[in-house]
Amino acid sequence: MDLETWRFINSFAPWFSAIGTFSAVALSLYLASKDRRISVKVTANIQDLVEEGVPSREYVCISVVNVGRREAMVTGIGWRIGYFKKRRFYQVPGKSEYSGTIPIRLKDGETAVFMMPLKAEYDDLAWDFPLKEFGFFPVLTVFSLRGEVFTSVGKTFSVRADKFIRNLLLERITKAEK
Repeated sequence: MDLETWRFINSFAPWFSAIGTFSAVALSLYLASKDRRISVKVTANIQDLVEEGVPSREYVCISVVNVGRREAMVTGIGWRIGYFKKRRFYQVPGKSEYSGTIPIRLKDGETAVFMMPLKAEYDDLAWDFPLKEFGFFPVLTVFSLRGEVFTSVGKTFSVRADKFIRNLLLERITKAEK
């Protein structure tokens, strides 16, 4: 290669250096600010509670795990349905001794589980969802069901409800239509 070709190739070195420096600064700022955010992992599913000497009981559970370094304050739980016209429903946790209460403060790595029984037990009401809210196309709307967790800083975390909750609601809707 001649001298002009090498000069042309070397003219890109300052550009690559500038891009590398900018990338390093942007990454370091991102990592520094990451610790200041609340980060929780949410699940919404059906679980069986098994105790010795007592028949197993089914509960709809919303569980929250603080996966960030910052303390998180959970101020509410609920559900959301709809794709375009979204509707929210706040949920009151069950009165089970195994269910968490609202509000609850979660430190790094701590978990809270909010349980609502599927069948009425003791002095606790059964988990019931307003089936009339599913509208004209209930089958499609059921697939939009998401469990939500609300925090004290105004951030909402949501997760798609698992297939067992969706199937349970579909069964209830088909029974109500008959």
